[in-house]
Amino acid sequence: MVVVLALACAAASTSAGFSTFDVPGAGNTYLNGVNDAGHMVGTVNYGSSDSFGLLLQPDLSYVTFDVPGAGATTWALDINNAGDIVGS
Repeated sequence: MVVVLALACAAASTSAGFSTFDVPGAGNTYLNGVNDAGHMVGTVNYGSSDSFGLLLQPDLSYVTFDVPGAGATTWALDINNAGDIVGS
């Protein structure tokens, strides 16, 4: 299970909210990076040694992906404000 932390800061107050997120059927879900728009990237394992990249939208919709030629492992490590994802 992943816990997503959202912070909203105003001049006079601070509020925080938490959401949990699991990719259905996944053994493990990891989040590694977030950009200013709230798009998050990470990695999903489905109970085997295979790992897939994860793009999680601010509304908690998501897509998993596999980099062609990467073999059994795709790790999404960070995302910039242009939406470019880096990893291995």
